[in-house]
Amino acid sequence: MAIALDTASLISLLTEAILFGLLTALVAVSVYLMISKRHIRPLRYPIVIVAVTMLVFGLVHLATDMQRILNAFIRHRDDPVAYLNSVSDPLYVLKSAFYVMQTLLGDGFVIYRLYIIWGCNKWMVVFPLTCLLGSCVIGIHIVVQMATLSPTTPVFELKNWISSFFSLTLFTNFICTALIAFKIWWIGRSAGQWLKNERASSALIMVVESGAIYSASLITLLATYLSGSWSQYILLDGVVQIIGVVFTLIIARIALGHSSEETGLPRVTLRSQMNVRGVQVSSGRPVEVQMTTYKQQSSDSGILSSAVISVGSTTSTAVDSAERKKPNSLYEKDVYSTKSLA
Repeated sequence: MAIALDTASLISLLTEAILFGLLTALVAVSVYLMISKRHIRPLRYPIVIVAVTMLVFGLVHLATDMQRILNAFIRHRDDPVAYLNSVSDPLYVLKSAFYVMQTLLGDGFVIYRLYIIWGCNKWMVVFPLTCLLGSCVIGIHIVVQMATLSPTTPVFELKNWISSFFSLTLFTNFICTALIAFKIWWIGRSAGQWLKNERASSALIMVVESGAIYSASLITLLATYLSGSWSQYILLDGVVQIIGVVFTLIIARIALGHSSEETGLPRVTLRSQMNVRGVQVSSGRPVEVQMTTYKQQSSDSGILSSAVISVGSTTSTAVDSAERKKPNSLYEKDVYSTKSLA
């Protein structure tokens, strides 16, 4: 049975309130961690600003929804559905504007994550930034259109523009999510010969750090909107808070120093005992491991290689050498590194 608009509005308010409570707790914990650990790593003011801004946007959106529900069932008690269905209502336009701003902020943050995870490669974010610009233009157009529509015009009259906004946002997040997850998986796989990954933990890290939960929410939102169901309001209002929750989880990992932004690798667990070229390392907890291997090659000569392993403040070096016949050589370098997770 199809859900009624008034019922969907009440359920969406309850869902949004619960998610906002979760967002508030996560923002408080994340900001506290970043401030309390500033003696270990510098306090990142832009990240703190993003977290607080997402909280403020979520608060304004929730407060607007609460006021709309009060207006519908108290001031317009004779026909609350007609009031809730009016997209030109100033409060509806206001909540839509904050939804667009929260979405653009979330998309911008996931693009920033993509940029960092891929080693500050500018070419990786050119296309996502173009999509973000398109989303911004469409979002502004939708808000302006809502303000000029007649009170009886339903939200589905803007189906083409709204579905375009949802689709473009989803496409941006899908591309960024896939590239971030791939990079985390690939680097972890590359380090697999020296480090032991917990499979379940690594999968969870990829889901959290790539923002896959946000992308899944957008897919569900787009599906419900295109189907013409009023349940889309439950997801629409929830997504505003989900954006903040997902990216605050990432911010919390950054504050703890467990994020791939800090190490370039997903969290890993060192084998209880590792032996590299005669150098033995033992540890019962995650530690800092830094290994650099240099290979000196020539077409008809031997190989000179050096492996340097650093664990905490202790450094050991193992060198294997072979006779070289030619002075001109080609150098290759492989680097595996991860920082302390303690």
